[in-house]
Amino acid sequence: AGGAIGSAVTVSARAAEPAVPPPLPWKWVQLDPLEAGRRAYRFYKEKGGCGTASYLSMLSLLKEKAGHPWTTMPDMVMAHAASGFGGHGTLCGALAGASTIINMVTYSDKRDDQQNSQIIDRLFWWYAEQEFPPERFDDLSPKPKQIRVKAMSPLCHTSVSKWTLEAGATIKSEDKIERCAKVAGEVAYTVT
Repeated sequence: AGGAIGSAVTVSARAAEPAVPPPLPWKWVQLDPLEAGRRAYRFYKEKGGCGTASYLSMLSLLKEKAGHPWTTMPDMVMAHAASGFGGHGTLCGALAGASTIINMVTYSDKRDDQQNSQIIDRLFWWYAEQEFPPERFDDLSPKPKQIRVKAMSPLCHTSVSKWTLEAGATIKSEDKIERCAKVAGEVAYTVT
């Protein structure tokens, strides 16, 4: 009997939300930028990468603050974006995760409405001009006050290589991990 009641409760809870998410764009709500950034920093280290970090930081807040349809999105959609997509060093995964959320709230099926492209373009230009890592998340980091180097590109390989050469670090070092966790945090902070 207990199992039948539990199943009925689960079914009725699911019935409250539509089975199919609505079409894009989805509603955006004001998020706390610092909380988004701090989550991204932690998710980078806990979940394994910059794409998941930026995407999941904003998604988790949207699930909490806005609810449906954000609650229909799986958490690990951007796991493949780590290390510049499958380790290829292409686009920084933090930009990819953030761009996914941007697209979901600014999407238009009209080809002449380029709002999401303009926002993403500005984000990429901003990233290329930044000196990373920021000090904003140093209170969370065992490696505060790291050397800061201008990214010069939205590409993972360029951004990370310039920094590791200047910092005397390696790609797999704890210094680089801390740098990229802070970068993911800063991307999420800036977007929200």
